[in-house]
Amino acid sequence: MLNKILNYKPRRIIATLLLAVIVLMSIYGVKSESVGVERQAAFLIYWGVFFLLFIVLIFLILVDFLAIRASYMIAERKIFKSTLGSDEMRKMLRNLEEELKRLDDGQRPSEDDKGGSTPV
Repeated sequence: MLNKILNYKPRRIIATLLLAVIVLMSIYGVKSESVGVERQAAFLIYWGVFFLLFIVLIFLILVDFLAIRASYMIAERKIFKSTLGSDEMRKMLRNLEEELKRLDDGQRPSEDDKGGSTPV
């Protein structure tokens, strides 16, 4: 089911066709006298359909945006699991952290070195 949601081609084809219809309707509605203000019923129906299609287009754009975001998050999770999230990487990071702690403990200055200069 997730693949159907993330498949963007049908959604984008529908959105493109819807955009073309909206542009043609807006051009026709402005230039045509049959959809003019004089014929109130035709005017309201025509522009009502226009705005309904426009709202559907906005909805498709939002769904497409959310699908792109979801596919990005899925890809990011896969990359994380294959790199930092893998057992080998975690083991290597733990070993590196332990080695850094050992080096840090071995290279700390002793109490005699903290004084700075030695008296002459």
